Amino acid sequence: MYLQNARTRHQLGQLGERELADAGIDRCQRERELSKPFWR
Repeated sequence: MYLQNARTRHQLGQLGERELADAGIDRCQRERELSKPFWR
């Protein structure tokens, strides 16, 4: 589970603005998710 969290957050960090918009994620949501510790 921890590894999956780290992996998906890394992928989230790699998305461009267009891809984030397509997924319905704004910058604030992305930053909030990326700031979480890997175990959450």
